[in-house]
Amino acid sequence: MFNFEYPLRETKIESELENKINLLKDYVKEVYLKSTEGDPKKEMQVEEFNRHNEDILNFVEELTEKEEMSPEDKETVKLAAILHDVAKFNAPLVKHGFEGAKMAETKLKELNFNEEKVQQVKNAIERHMGPIPGFMANEAKKWEEKTGEKIEFPRPKSTVDKLLYDADMLSLISLRGIQKILTIRENTDVFQEEDEKTAAKEGITVEEARWRSALKSAYEAADSLFTESAKRKAYQFLIEAEEFAKKSLNKKVA
Repeated sequence: MFNFEYPLRETKIESELENKINLLKDYVKEVYLKSTEGDPKKEMQVEEFNRHNEDILNFVEELTEKEEMSPEDKETVKLAAILHDVAKFNAPLVKHGFEGAKMAETKLKELNFNEEKVQQVKNAIERHMGPIPGFMANEAKKWEEKTGEKIEFPRPKSTVDKLLYDADMLSLISLRGIQKILTIRENTDVFQEEDEKTAAKEGITVEEARWRSALKSAYEAADSLFTESAKRKAYQFLIEAEEFAKKSLNKKVA
């Protein structure tokens, strides 16, 4: 007689995990809707953040297939990817990783994940802002000047931490990520002024100054990556972005 107990039990566990993953995805979307209700500007950003989360999850799944990771770590980084920006609307930018880790802990415990798994996800979320150069350091400095509170971003340590960070950075380095930076710079007073000054100083258009800044951010992000597979992916993205920038700027001139 054949014993099907083990494969059936394994399939049941996989099904339960997939169900929990779907619940977590729905949870993040619900948090976004509740956090932005009544604020038209934030409501307009919800779709963009949901798309960002899907991009991160896709990058995580791609990277985990190329990097040597245990099944347990693959599961952990997937959970962290789903929850990494859950507090984006509930906390200041410089603190969303810390607040998101707390929210993730509560939700994961509610879904009966074990303590070790919960702690690993928390660590990855808290550390996903760690090595980001330039921008976040400036934001932390502004926060300290405004509130007197010094923010220090912990760096990724584990394989899970590093892979989540790389996936998040790939989202920034991708053409869609760079276009998002361009939009932010075009619609934010302080960045508009910065790009206008650069354009006047260097004798270029404001559009070109904006592209230079966006590409600079993308290259800095690429330099901070940990995994080889993410670095290769970033290199492809940067080539595409450079080519797109040239075409875009040439059209503007024409």
